[in-house]
Amino acid sequence: MLDQTLRESARLIGVVLTLSGLSATVRSQPIPASMTTVSQPTSGSAVFDASGNTYYLGGAVTSGAAQTQPGGGSCTIEAYPVGLVPVACPDAGVVKVDPAGNVVYGTLLGGPTADSGSALAVDSAGSVFITGSTGGQFPTTPNAAIPASATSRTFAARLSPDGSAFLYSTYLPDTAATAAAIAIDSQDNAYITGQSPTGVPYVIKLSPDGSEILYDVFLALMPPEVHRPALRFTAAERGANLASGEGTAITIDPAGNAVVVGLTSSPDFPVTSGALQPKLAGRQNIFVVKLDPTGEITYATYVGGSGADTPAAVQTDSAENIYVAGATNSLDFPTTPGAFEPTPVLQSWSQGYPGGFAFKMAASGSALVWSTYVMSADQGLATGVTEMAVSPSGDVYLGGITGSGFPVTPSAPEACYSGDSAGFLLHLDSQGSLADATYLTANPLLADGVNFVYGLAAATDGSVWVVWHSSGNNVASTIRFGSNGWTAAACPSLN
Repeated sequence: MLDQTLRESARLIGVVLTLSGLSATVRSQPIPASMTTVSQPTSGSAVFDASGNTYYLGGAVTSGAAQTQPGGGSCTIEAYPVGLVPVACPDAGVVKVDPAGNVVYGTLLGGPTADSGSALAVDSAGSVFITGSTGGQFPTTPNAAIPASATSRTFAARLSPDGSAFLYSTYLPDTAATAAAIAIDSQDNAYITGQSPTGVPYVIKLSPDGSEILYDVFLALMPPEVHRPALRFTAAERGANLASGEGTAITIDPAGNAVVVGLTSSPDFPVTSGALQPKLAGRQNIFVVKLDPTGEITYATYVGGSGADTPAAVQTDSAENIYVAGATNSLDFPTTPGAFEPTPVLQSWSQGYPGGFAFKMAASGSALVWSTYVMSADQGLATGVTEMAVSPSGDVYLGGITGSGFPVTPSAPEACYSGDSAGFLLHLDSQGSLADATYLTANPLLADGVNFVYGLAAATDGSVWVVWHSSGNNVASTIRFGSNGWTAAACPSLN
């Protein structure tokens, strides 16, 4: 009996060891890279939700949507060689597309003048927040913070998750001449930034139901008693001591602080004590400003070199560190040792400028954790890094346009340059070092090179979602880098 028990125990131990070895073997198997691409029914800038749906600022209109008919009105466009030609006025719009590339809904938003959307954001429930410009006579809702205005030229609206109704639609204060970016916090307050009529960056905070402007702040050098939440300037104040610039991107950190980035050429931008960079270093630098939930500035600093620097994206992580990416032609942009590209890498296809940058700033705003150049296009509309996503672990994904010589890694799903303009997806670890990099090119759905990367998000399963554009069409790709020793095949010679 004892012998049988020992034999059974030995057999069980052998099975366990075999299964353990099999598990270790499975885990060590190379996992190939992949890129699955789906054509999109519309084009332009895209925003992802947590389920991989994409949202666009226009496209096909569907039945049952919040506004299915154009707002009407006659506008004019310049048509060579005949001059001004009458056309129907354009409307803003929102289109939701599922991961398979199907339109879920599409709606218009506008009145009898020229209206257009400039930015949107999506909350966890699928409500869409949109901001943009209007020529006036904009359709607002009864609860609007500003239901009518003869002077305002910007708007904000919130669309229900199913696209069937606008939960609010309101003018923004006339302190906003442009609305460049929008972000939402965990309570669905909306934050908009852009430029004022006098050329000053601003931040507006709007309540979740759109009924109240919670603050309206100019990021300008003003007397301390004037700088306050719910700011309203007199004509004299608008013309004096204002630091020129424009807000280009905004995000909300876990504590409910608004972090806005933009560009300025003003030598007297209102930096705070202990700022990382207290002085303007070039003809145009980045500004980074954090505002607390009441609209008071926590800190403000310049970041940049002796040329022109422009931020395209900003995000924060769970520790409130700040990540910024964009374009630069400064050959002395502030970088850190050990980062991906601490010195500019200039290529024969460039105009002699670095192209892009990315950096991680400490939550206090007083130090760079890491900062790097990113070899990318240095001319045209798609200059530098155009898209960024930050994972919960602090890994950073960057997208843009590049050329030959980009430092792709063996883990790339597309390691080869096709000989035309190419997109790129770059993965940096939490220390700003290279983890993975791939081209976005040579796709059968696209007839020629990539000319814009329009959207980027890090999925919870480790994949990355990217929207890119070529030949008048957008495609959405799900990208996985190879792992466990997988290596991309060698590239054929272009000669």
